[in-house]
Amino acid sequence: MPRFTLELSDGFRLDYQDKSAEVREELNDVLRLLQEPGPTYNSLNSHKVHDRRTSREEGVQVWESYINWSHRLLWHYKPGYIIHLRATNGHEILPRR
Repeated sequence: MPRFTLELSDGFRLDYQDKSAEVREELNDVLRLLQEPGPTYNSLNSHKVHDRRTSREEGVQVWESYINWSHRLLWHYKPGYIIHLRATNGHEILPRR
């Protein structure tokens, strides 16, 4: 059983559908790595991002992981080893912290 459970937002689902087959394949690999061994896996390059609006409104710390050189995945932790997938887009989504 995977270490983390993934929870998909509606925004993530829409972003996923809009991606090319090649990017979806890369994203699927990232999702497997997020589940096991987890977000600290080196190739994911997971790091916190700074978005005052999101942090203030939702009270969560948003993280970014690499899909490939030009696409990123935004997510946040939820209690119980759950990773909530927020969005996927170009690496300009949010500035680094």
